[in-house]
Amino acid sequence: MDKKKLYTLALKFKRYNIQFEYDEKSKYLTFGKVTKVKRRLIKGLVILCISVFLLAFISLVNIPFLEKVLRYIVIFLSVIGISEIIRYFNYAAANKYKKFITPQYFIINSKDGDNEYDKENINDIIYEIDKKKDRSGQGTIYFELKEGGKIQILTLNDKNHVHLEDDFIYLKEFLEDFMQLIKNNN
Repeated sequence: MDKKKLYTLALKFKRYNIQFEYDEKSKYLTFGKVTKVKRRLIKGLVILCISVFLLAFISLVNIPFLEKVLRYIVIFLSVIGISEIIRYFNYAAANKYKKFITPQYFIINSKDGDNEYDKENINDIIYEIDKKKDRSGQGTIYFELKEGGKIQILTLNDKNHVHLEDDFIYLKEFLEDFMQLIKNNN
C-alpha cells in the first residue's frame, strides 16, 4: 500500500478524531472508534451551566430591559448547549464500533457480533452530506450493496462542508483502490 496515501488518510481521520490503524502484514485497515470528542459534550454542558447561572441571576435583577436581554441570552445559550450535546451523542453513536477492511471484505464489529460483507456484494461507495446554513456539515459514507441495502461506514462532522466533501471523495477513491472495486459506470 502506498505510504503517502495511508499518511494522508491517517491525517484526515485525525482531524475528525477517528481512530485509524493499518497492519502491513495482514493488510487490515481499522478505523471507526471516536477519540477525543468528549470536548463537545463538556462544551455543551458548560454552556448549559452558564445559561442556568444566568437564569438564576435574572431572578435577582429588577431592571426590565436587562431582564429581557438576559432571557434571550439564556435561550440562545441553551439552544447552543443542547445542540452540542446532541451532536456529541449522534457522532459518538454513529462511529461507536470499529470497522475492519481488507482487500476482500469489510467487517463491522458491534455488540451483536461481527457483520462481514464480501467485496463481491458491494455495488458502489456513496456518501451523503447534510449541509447547514453556517457552512458546517455532517456526512455519512456507505457501501451500497448489490441487493439494494446500504451499510454505514463512517459519519463525519466538519465546520466547513467543502472540506467534508473533499475528504469523502478521497476516502471513496482510497477504499475503491484498496478493495480493488470495479467502478460501475451504469
